[in-house]
Amino acid sequence: MKLKALIFFLTIALSAFSETPDWVKNQGKSLRFPDQMYITGFGMAKVSKEQQKVDAQKLAVDNAKRNLIEKVRVTIQSTVTSKTEEQNNSLASTFSTATQSSANLELQGMQTDSYYDDDDEMYYGFTSVSKEKLSSGYKEKETTIRKDISDHLVSAKRMIDANNVPKALDEYLMCYPLFRSLDEIHAILSVCGRAFDELEQSIDRKS
Repeated sequence: MKLKALIFFLTIALSAFSETPDWVKNQGKSLRFPDQMYITGFGMAKVSKEQQKVDAQKLAVDNAKRNLIEKVRVTIQSTVTSKTEEQNNSLASTFSTATQSSANLELQGMQTDSYYDDDDEMYYGFTSVSKEKLSSGYKEKETTIRKDISDHLVSAKRMIDANNVPKALDEYLMCYPLFRSLDEIHAILSVCGRAFDELEQSIDRKS
């Protein structure tokens, strides 16, 4: 009797484990990852003689990552457009820089998953990142970069006071890539901030 019960529960567990994820059925949409709280990506890769299963799995996940990052870039561009229209033209170059810096985004904290469909011989990839964690992580990164910039500027002033202009110039030049990093961080934070605003408005409408 105990053996039959064990077999029954194992069957149920295996059935649940092998169930097709909802993000496969809904092509990237999942109840576990609502748009207000997560950014998600979806990708596919067909398994063939040329494309082995391991390679197809990696390709599917890579496609999902690219899809997620492209969503972020589109949102950044949309935010930049609206901000440019709201503000005067003198800020247009700043927003343009933010758009350019989003071209090669590498988001922190992305989680990945994959699923293989035997019938279709297709691998599906899924990526997700929490907007809250993304925002928190990049705010910490922003604080660190701002400190680095400040340190370089202090060092540059010290070099100028010592009449060591070449060393001062080196310190100033080290700030340039840091400012570019800040542009990317601000672009990402603008996406998270916009998402949180939309979530708060949704909650207010329901209350």
